[in-house]
Amino acid sequence: MYKGKLERVSFTNETAEQAAERICEILKIKKASYNDTWLEELKDTGNDEYFIRKDIIYKTNAVKHEDSDSIFDMDDDLRFTVRFYNGGCCLSEALDTAWDNKKNGGKENGK
Repeated sequence: MYKGKLERVSFTNETAEQAAERICEILKIKKASYNDTWLEELKDTGNDEYFIRKDIIYKTNAVKHEDSDSIFDMDDDLRFTVRFYNGGCCLSEALDTAWDNKKNGGKENGK
C-alpha cells in the first residue's frame, strides 16, 4: 500500500520531454532502444518517485505500507491511497487507476 501526494513538476523554459531527459540524467537512467522519448523512458523505469499522466510529470512522496486488500483512491488535491498486490501492477499503473476513479467519481476496489 502506498499513501502520498502528487506534486506537479514545474519546469521553466523547457518542455516536458526536456524535463524528463534532465530527470533521467539526474537518476543516471539511459534511454532504452525501444523507447522513442525520455517521457516513455521515465515512465518505464519503474521508478516510484515520478508519475506521468498526459505528458505532465508529477513527483510522488509515496510512503509504502504493508497490507493486502486492493484500493485505488485519489482526491481532487491529488492525495492518494493505493494498495495492491504487486503481481503485475506497479505504482504508476495503480495511480492511473486511482486517477480514473477520481475522474469518474467512484471508488473501485480491486484490479
